[in-house]
Amino acid sequence: MIDLILYRNEKKYSLRDDFKMRILSYHIGAPEVITNIVAIPYSNNYIDLTEVYGKPTYQQRVISINVDSVEKTELWHKYIEELFNTFHGQRVNAVITSDSEYYYEGRVSIEVDSRNDNLVNQITINILANPFKKHYLNDEDKKL
Repeated sequence: MIDLILYRNEKKYSLRDDFKMRILSYHIGAPEVITNIVAIPYSNNYIDLTEVYGKPTYQQRVISINVDSVEKTELWHKYIEELFNTFHGQRVNAVITSDSEYYYEGRVSIEVDSRNDNLVNQITINILANPFKKHYLNDEDKKL
């Protein structure tokens, strides 16, 4: 089963083991290229300055992870509160175990999806991450 490992202040948290949650789905968005196109006055020509320094640069990417609980509803609320208190608005290093040699650096936001009967059904964990994932053993990157 795929798990999400979050590192915050050098402490490791597992969604599956620490919060009794399972990943239903996840999407890792592609970072957008930062473009800079300048119109030349009084002409129909443009200059593309996107790669003026040798390579394009990118915006941050959004990673969305939909999770639910493997516990009963009563315990589920306890884990939601812990998750909010620990991660909402915080910077983390995130590892998805299906691609465990790499991690993403970013800021977490948490959305709670409620059902019609006011019970919490799912949570969406969003991470606004830097454009590139990092290899955790690469010499130029810090180790987790």
